[in-house]
Amino acid sequence: MQIVHADGLRNQVVEQTFANGNHALLEYDETGYLRTVTETSKRKEPPIITKLGGTADFGWVLIKSPKESLTFDSRQENTLYVESYRNRNEHSDVKAILTDKYTFEKPNRARIHHLPEGGSITYLHDKNNKPETIIWTEQSGKQSHLILDSHTFGKGYLLGNKLQFHALKTEQGQTQLSLWDEKQKRIWSQLLNFSENNTLINETVMVPQVDYQSTQSYVYDPRKRMVNATIQAHQKKQDLSTQYHYAWNDNGSNAAYSNGSESIISNIERDASGLPLKINDFVLKYGANQRLKYVELDKELLAEYIYNGIGQRIIKKTKDTHTHYYYENNLLAGEWTTRKGKRAEHGPNGGIDRRYIYAGQLPVAFIEYERASFNIDDPLNDSFMDYDADTFNPIKKPQLRPYKAKLYFIHSDHIGQPFMVTDSHACLPTR
Repeated sequence: MQIVHADGLRNQVVEQTFANGNHALLEYDETGYLRTVTETSKRKEPPIITKLGGTADFGWVLIKSPKESLTFDSRQENTLYVESYRNRNEHSDVKAILTDKYTFEKPNRARIHHLPEGGSITYLHDKNNKPETIIWTEQSGKQSHLILDSHTFGKGYLLGNKLQFHALKTEQGQTQLSLWDEKQKRIWSQLLNFSENNTLINETVMVPQVDYQSTQSYVYDPRKRMVNATIQAHQKKQDLSTQYHYAWNDNGSNAAYSNGSESIISNIERDASGLPLKINDFVLKYGANQRLKYVELDKELLAEYIYNGIGQRIIKKTKDTHTHYYYENNLLAGEWTTRKGKRAEHGPNGGIDRRYIYAGQLPVAFIEYERASFNIDDPLNDSFMDYDADTFNPIKKPQLRPYKAKLYFIHSDHIGQPFMVTDSHACLPTR
């Protein structure tokens, strides 16, 4: 539960109070633009203060939080710059400046994303602004790779490794999804049956190469909550069939479930605002922004999570690693990991090692880099500098370029859930 207060002039929210005691104060300038958000908690911890500057009408917006500053700059015609600045602090072992540049070409409805790590991704859109062709150009600019093409493919799309994804409706009203190789050999298929109220009744999945087939049937209660799932499956001669049962509380939360061999009763403790504080033996703690901050087990800290001013998780800290994330259109676009006492395996501190590519909201590919780095022309980015021992003047390190970039393709089912990854040769990765 939360209590919201609005001012009497513009009817803008000026205060939020949550049932667990967390509190947010929103301040506006004289023209009505939001300028400061201050989030506090009953616990003895510093408030989280987020500052906002500029306006969309002006073409420049700043969102500055303690952990990251984000700027959006569209003042140049047909161009958008998005910059993320993350300073080294007690929560992060690196300083990183990530600048994404987007250029727009209206005649052919193209959007070119110039990547912080070098190279670019070009999106060609149809008249409904849906991406129909996606092309990745490597950092050298000398080689391009097709990611996806639906322009000449009809109902489905062609991937850059020549696998074809088909989607169609059968005469019986079923949804049929399938994946085929260039020799028209079926790799995977999914047949879905829906009820009149649009709940999934059953689905059949086949993977011929490994002799796998499964049929899953679902039963729901009057509130459309699943109460039974029956799975009849086999792979070669192995029987993988099982059955699940689900029980629900009146408030919609799960009470218990059975996996066919044992029953598991949900053991979740929540605070007054509904946030789970304990799940079985795991203890969860939250910050003033109502987001998960710590996960503990047997009084030992397993993970800590750091967020930016718009609620995106940008760092996950464990005992030995820091994993960094950054986003595009609120989707995870890239990540890299640093390890305690070691240089990054795929690049120096601040260098992305994996980039995700989407067609709209659907993940379709990712790139893995080795020895990758962001551009280091900016002297503020001292992650890529050494310092003279006597004068402490910066000495710029030679820039590292990716000597190897591997492209992988993501294959997803009807709800966008990935079920398989293949490499540029349409083979399953070896690791």
